[in-house]
Amino acid sequence: MLPPETTEGAAYDRFLVDFKKRLSRHPRLRGHALDSTTDIETALQKLDKHADDVVTSTASAVFLSTAVLQSGRLDVLVVFAAQTRLIWQIAHVYYQRPSLRDFVQLYANVASTAFIAAGIEDIDVDVLVGTIFGSTVAAIPGMHLLASSILSGSANAFLTLRVGMITKEYCRCTVRVEKAGLRRAATVKAAKLLGSIVREGTVKLSKAAVKASKMKLSRAFEVVTGRRGTAETS
Repeated sequence: MLPPETTEGAAYDRFLVDFKKRLSRHPRLRGHALDSTTDIETALQKLDKHADDVVTSTASAVFLSTAVLQSGRLDVLVVFAAQTRLIWQIAHVYYQRPSLRDFVQLYANVASTAFIAAGIEDIDVDVLVGTIFGSTVAAIPGMHLLASSILSGSANAFLTLRVGMITKEYCRCTVRVEKAGLRRAATVKAAKLLGSIVREGTVKLSKAAVKASKMKLSRAFEVVTGRRGTAETS
């Protein structure tokens, strides 16, 4: 439900009445007052928290998935599927019922955003790591792979956060907002949320890498000492 161009007149009054009716049927807002604009904003803030949880959990999943896959084509499919589902989830958080045309427009924007993921793998990670951390750090074994994973995951997580924030603003707005301003605001919010997602995701990736390295060393030790062969024959 997009609001009219102006916040005065019969058209806007009808919009508020319909908006209140829709919110009043929301299971999460049962018993919540919706008499004034302040009440409506308070109710929307309650839904905002749930929407933010949906967005951040989706972005975290995208970070880990694309960081592990390391494939431009697969990244496109993962990001597109995740963002498509995210739009649907956020629309239902705010109890919106977008028309087919609205969904097509939103999904077209998602598609163009998702395909950016295919170009991330073209970045020269060796040069990037060397520029940021120096040649000594860049020469550490495994640093290229870890940096490439984090770069890919971070970029795709940011794109997902941005799509989520744009969708959220469309679903909750009671005043018509300029598209350019909405995109800028969504970008700023996405950037603020990205840091924690990257930190948590990097920790998980590092732990998984250490665990995998330990398993490889353990297997190599068993082969060298002959313990593995002895265990298999026994």
